[in-house]
Amino acid sequence: CALQCVAVASATALGSIAVDSFFWKRLAYPELEVFYFNVVLNKSSAWGTSAWHWYFTSALPRALLGALPLTLVGANCDLRARSVLAPSLFFVAVYSLLPHKELRFVFYAIPPLNITAAIGLFRVFSNRTKSWWRWLFAAGCASVIILSFCACAIFLQAARANYPGGHALRRLHALEGEAVTEAFALSGVRTRVHIHPEAAMTGVSRFLELDAKRGWSYSKREDLDAVDWHREFEYLLSPNATVPGFECIHT
Repeated sequence: CALQCVAVASATALGSIAVDSFFWKRLAYPELEVFYFNVVLNKSSAWGTSAWHWYFTSALPRALLGALPLTLVGANCDLRARSVLAPSLFFVAVYSLLPHKELRFVFYAIPPLNITAAIGLFRVFSNRTKSWWRWLFAAGCASVIILSFCACAIFLQAARANYPGGHALRRLHALEGEAVTEAFALSGVRTRVHIHPEAAMTGVSRFLELDAKRGWSYSKREDLDAVDWHREFEYLLSPNATVPGFECIHT
């Protein structure tokens, strides 16, 4: 079993390295880089801090919804479920010691928690015919699952409007893409876009960037001031409505 775990972990890590290195065009293992930056260097505090209990009282309840109470049912009904639940809770507790917190840091704990919830749901429905109160409890659990599904649908629609940086970059491409490509074909000079950190944190990613052959160049440098922006870039993705030397083309 231990050898199988090592084999699966190694294959998964190698797959991640291969895929991410291909897209980033350098040797990259994001999971290790995130761990080093946030845990070893502890530089993530510059992006804000949260209370020690935030994962348990805010992040996981919103991520798991109705599955959260069912994890308690699963842990109570099946001792084997506790062996799945305990390491995940320990993992989240350790990450809670870091001042800066994001849900993505503890994504790895969500599948085991859902497995524990599934075990609890299976036990509840398997025993629903034994008494009227068990049947009533099973109906309540089913209602929780239905409500969670509805909440997910609502959150999905809200999330679509929660990435203004990504929308801004797509809008820039739509407004100026044809002109930029034509200018590049004539001059060979790429149009340069500076991506503000707030834009980078709200939807802008490498996947939205257009190929360099279409005349675009992007930068996320954070050590620049307004003079540098005016000298080095034609467009800014900025949270500021006005920037000296630039005209707002979309808000």
